[in-house]
Amino acid sequence: MKNTLNNLLAAAMIATACSFIAPAGNLAMPPQPAATKTEGTSIKGRVDPLDAAVTAVAISATDSVTTAVTDGMFLLNVRHGTYKLIIVAKAPYKNVIKDNVEVADGNTTDVGTIRMQE
Repeated sequence: MKNTLNNLLAAAMIATACSFIAPAGNLAMPPQPAATKTEGTSIKGRVDPLDAAVTAVAISATDSVTTAVTDGMFLLNVRHGTYKLIIVAKAPYKNVIKDNVEVADGNTTDVGTIRMQE
């Protein structure tokens, strides 16, 4: 699972000409500006505990976007479509993956609170 996640994240970063650093097995990706998106089309959510995550990543067949998790909250500006949402955790927490996050054109999809597990 860890290798699959690392491969998936690496492919997304290459596709968007981003880079990432993986010190001590943790992924840390700087927030990246999204390509041109429809106004208001986004994925938002929260993590619990507030300090358990570093980055939120949304990946679709044609798009990938990253953003920092700040004060336990994230907002990813995306194109409409279906995304895999990855919450990159801080140690000792584990990454969380949510498949099939649907985003309609011009709407915000709220994934609610994501509980991080140790």
